[in-house]
Amino acid sequence: MGGVVSSETAIAENVPLKRFTGTESIVDIDPFWNNLLSFNLKIDDYDTVQARAFDESLNDFLQSLMYNTQSSGNFAAFIRVFLRRSTELKTSEQYEKWGVYFSKIFLWQTANALIILRYICKFLTQRMTEAEFVKVFASSSSAASSTAECSDDGQEAETEENDTDSESQYCNTAEKLLDILINILSDLPVSENTMAIHVEAVKCVITMLSSQLYNEAVVNSSVIFSYFISGACSKQAAVFTKTLLRNYLIHNAEYHPLKKDDGGSIVLGIASM
Repeated sequence: MGGVVSSETAIAENVPLKRFTGTESIVDIDPFWNNLLSFNLKIDDYDTVQARAFDESLNDFLQSLMYNTQSSGNFAAFIRVFLRRSTELKTSEQYEKWGVYFSKIFLWQTANALIILRYICKFLTQRMTEAEFVKVFASSSSAASSTAECSDDGQEAETEENDTDSESQYCNTAEKLLDILINILSDLPVSENTMAIHVEAVKCVITMLSSQLYNEAVVNSSVIFSYFISGACSKQAAVFTKTLLRNYLIHNAEYHPLKKDDGGSIVLGIASM
């Protein structure tokens, strides 16, 4: 989104958001993504009035994305950007300990990617069935042949999504994303610079699991929950549970980033070197 985003920001004029949610397709290696992920969100989630107003200001963008991504594939491209970044998280966290400022920007942008993902998933789960929600994570060309259980099924989907042998363990992109979020929470060390990533990753998992809350009828089965019961995520269930309990017991201080004095801008800190 670029710059500082607060309750006073005219979000409707945000150029990166307009492009992301528009009809123009953006490849996952476009420098645009660095621009989109470079922002400081100054919205207090504890202030319900402010948080609700910010949610409403995003509605037009998210509505456009929900319809346009079926042809543009921009949400699928965004997911690919995040998945690629997730593989470099642990390395970046180690570099940060050695004083490499670039890794701070990497961690900051990754946390921002999770913030964007959370807002998108929250909007979509409130307006789509779970089967429709899972399909959105697939690329636009494979979404048409998706099914409720395996949204990336079919020869065309296999060509696009199973580029490596390791990806064959996943039923679809949504399952892979959820598994990666669990990997992040289980493997990434908790520190001052990774706390935002951990908090947003937990929020994203909860949001993806919340689709049943918006069903008017009783739902006896869940695609997302099935990933934890019998899918790839089930293999990490014990470790994931242990990690969440350990983090809860050890890190008992309230996380409130807006009250934290971070000593200035990361970008300005690099520029002054």
